[in-house]
Amino acid sequence: MAAVRRVLEPHTVEVLTDLLKGVVQTGTGKKAALPGYTVAGKTGTAQKIDGSGRYSMADHVASFVGFVPASRPALVILVSLDTPRGALNHGGDVAAPVFARVAEDALRHLAVPSEVPDRVLRATVHRAFSATPAAYRPASPEAAALEADPSLMPDLTGRPAREAAIAAARRGLAVELRGSGRVAAQVPEAGTRLEPGMVCLLRLSRNPVSPQGEGQ
Repeated sequence: MAAVRRVLEPHTVEVLTDLLKGVVQTGTGKKAALPGYTVAGKTGTAQKIDGSGRYSMADHVASFVGFVPASRPALVILVSLDTPRGALNHGGDVAAPVFARVAEDALRHLAVPSEVPDRVLRATVHRAFSATPAAYRPASPEAAALEADPSLMPDLTGRPAREAAIAAARRGLAVELRGSGRVAAQVPEAGTRLEPGMVCLLRLSRNPVSPQGEGQ
């Protein structure tokens, strides 16, 4: 593929690369470092919009994007985690370590030479792995009917807060969230005919019970 144009001057690329290497060497991306290689990258922690249209104080997207080896990149990897939980859940805490594990395996698989002469990663054969499919419960005919009719309140119980809030907002409802987790109860109830100006109250719980009586 022929080059169309130069988007950055070489000196600018060098400066940016040095800055991104510093993020991993001494900044927020230390957990992305790899023995034998120089990693350049950037952490990210972006607040999400909650059901009221404001920036959430609890939910965010944690990310790390980087390239390695920094001087002659063989890999560019982006790790983006939606709404990570735990006390340490910023990009440098949770996304950077994932980058390091993926990059190390990929560099070994591709036999990319180490930048340290006495350190060599041996190529390995990737073993097949098994995956367990996520459980899927089809919606009942009644729930499907409510979902299809924009004039009726759908059944939002058991859904994640963001998904439920979006579904209610799309029907023109003002949404109020109480608690955290998934929807345990809702007002108006499922099947209620909607009117302009109605408010949807969603009570959230970390351990809600589905309408069928099964834990979510």
